[in-house]
Parts: sequence; structure tokens; C-alpha cells
Amino acid sequence: MIGLLKWHFIVQMPDEMIVGEKTIIGKKIRIISELKRIEQQLMNRITQTPVAKFFAEFTPFYHIAWDEGKKVFKFIDVRYYIRNSFLHHATAKVNEQFEVIEQKFHPYSMKKNVDIPC
Repeated sequence: MIGLLKWHFIVQMPDEMIVGEKTIIGKKIRIISELKRIEQQLMNRITQTPVAKFFAEFTPFYHIAWDEGKKVFKFIDVRYYIRNSFLHHATAKVNEQFEVIEQKFHPYSMKKNVDIPC
């Protein structure tokens, strides 16, 4: 996004997504992140929610992570990686029945919160 001499790439595989960069000069390849896909059952539970639909419209390239302890799904836009972090995120907190109780969009930083109506 800010460097003309680096090309970021995304490799989607059945069990994971690899995000990396290749330098034009020197032709070095660096793996930025290896993101494991969540179980299909969890994916089915979250993909029909408003936050998932919003994020799918926002970016075609995203990853969904699950934090079972906090009961939070985290959506990560993998297109932009700046200063050791991906740029845009969204979160969905669910209850024991996997009903969304809180959903937020985090543009540019996880510290910025924009509520998404349920």
C-alpha cells in the first residue's frame, strides 16, 4: 500500500491462508502470516450474521478467527498490512447459543469502534 518495491500476495489453501510479500529488488519472499481456517461448523454459524455480510461486502479477501474463551469472532481484512498489523477488522461477540450480542467494525485500528446494528 505504501511501498512501490514490495508486492503483497495471498495464497488461499483448503486449511489455511498465507499472506506474504515479495520485494521487486532482490526478489526476497517473506511470509507475513499463516492463518488457519476455522471449522466449517463455526463458519456456518457466523457467515449469515450482519457483521459477516458487511465485511464480505467491504473486502473480498478476509479471514475469520475464533476466540472460544471470549466467544468472539474476529474478521481480518488481509489486503493491507502496515506496521506489523492488518489494517481493518470487525468483531462479533456471541452468547452460548451463538447469537450475536455485539458487533463492531474497526477501521484502521482495533482501538476504533463503529457499531454495526444487529
